[in-house]
Amino acid sequence: MTFVPNHFQVNLVDWLKMMVGTRRSEEVVDPNIEVRPPTRSLKRALLTALRCVDLDSDKRPRMSQVVCMLESEEYPIPRED
Repeated sequence: MTFVPNHFQVNLVDWLKMMVGTRRSEEVVDPNIEVRPPTRSLKRALLTALRCVDLDSDKRPRMSQVVCMLESEEYPIPRED
């Protein structure tokens, strides 16, 4: 069976990049969640997630770096290139 994409399909990573890039991060959170995450924490989690799916695997963080990024209070999150 061959996968054939069509124009009705949306790539989740591209959609998330678009939402973050247009400052619509709050809209990616499930509206059924009772307690909304703080904006700063949400942005940190989304930016970290986007780094984890970078097309260039050399730019993806190691798991230890992901933990540090999520625990960091610094924003934006600095790259460790």
